[in-house]
This record gives sequence, structure tokens and C-alpha cells, in this order.
Amino acid sequence: MSNIDKQARKESIISRLVSSFEPGSITDKQVDVLSDTVDLINDLFSEIEAQSAAVTLPTGYSVRPGHPINETERSVMIPKDGGQWLSRFDVEHALRVAGIRINGEG
Repeated sequence: MSNIDKQARKESIISRLVSSFEPGSITDKQVDVLSDTVDLINDLFSEIEAQSAAVTLPTGYSVRPGHPINETERSVMIPKDGGQWLSRFDVEHALRVAGIRINGEG
């Protein structure tokens, strides 16, 4: 959002707030307080938007037949582009790298 859009939005919010009061019941000082409050709220929203992180998920895994040497492994998971299975540990690592805390961690 450009600065012009932000200023127009701020003025719109303040005018709606001021119009909700009875005429003459709000002072210029109170309007200034409302203006500062709107600025503070906009700053908080900007901080929240800056904190939202994009996470790149790891390569998925696919199932393939096991290795002929060890016939007890009928299926094994191998990394593959477009694989439908994700490793929990790989996903947790990707989240940590993006700065996202995982529930249950200190």
C-alpha cells in the first residue's frame, strides 16, 4: 500500500470516528489522539505483516520397491520431486529455518 493510500485510509478512519460523536463533543486534542492511535494500529499491522514468513517445504518422498539385497524391505521411501509424503523432521527443520516456533518447544 502506498503512502498516499495509507494517508487517505487514515483520514477516512478518523472522519468516520469523529462523525460517530455528537457535533461539538470532540476536541482537536481528542482528534489528535485518534490520529495517533490509528498510526499505532497501522504500525502494528505492518509489524505483523513483516513477521509472516514464507516456508519452503522440503522435497517429498515416494514409495518404491525395496532393495533386492534386503528382501524384507518391501517398500522404501526415497526423496523425489512431486513426492506425496513429507518427512516430519524435514518439515520441522524448514519451519525452524523460517523462524517459526513449533508447539511444545522452549
